[in-house]
Amino acid sequence: MFCRFLAAALCTVSSLPAYAQAPICGPQEEIFAVLDGTFDEVPVAAGLMEGDRLAVLTKTLDGETWSLVVVSQDGRACLVTGGGGWTTIKSGEGV
Repeated sequence: MFCRFLAAALCTVSSLPAYAQAPICGPQEEIFAVLDGTFDEVPVAAGLMEGDRLAVLTKTLDGETWSLVVVSQDGRACLVTGGGGWTTIKSGEGV
């Protein structure tokens, strides 16, 4: 039930301007399952943040869509932002 609600919320939020969006949070397994099942996004990079949280970047294979998820130590994950047109910049190429 939560996954269906989350999928609907993700689709709704993705159509709102960035300033109107609030993070969507839930158990990390469910957040990542919805990103994979709805958008075909999988984790491709991660890094530790202040406060022992983990920032996880998910994206589609072709980079058409991407999302940034912050995961806390207790397993709660929040979808912070997302977008489209992800491009990987090779070292030394610049922006």
